[in-house]
Amino acid sequence: AASDVYKRQIQRDVAEKVAYLISLRDEINMRIDMLDSHEEQILLRYRYLDGFSWDEIEHMMCVSKSTVHRIHGSALQNFPVPD
Repeated sequence: AASDVYKRQIQRDVAEKVAYLISLRDEINMRIDMLDSHEEQILLRYRYLDGFSWDEIEHMMCVSKSTVHRIHGSALQNFPVPD
């Protein structure tokens, strides 16, 4: 029936969006891998891929809040952005 067609279309749309988000996450991961600093890589993954708060990152990396923000600023400056 029409509702089945509608449900299949929604499922297709969701599957396409999930595939896009997975490919985007893979792309971000690849670009993070391009950073020279392991510290910057870890921080960006914790923040943007794992969704940790600044306080959580500060504790996990055993650094001060100002150090977390310094590493973050450096990571953003060094992050390879496509042309």
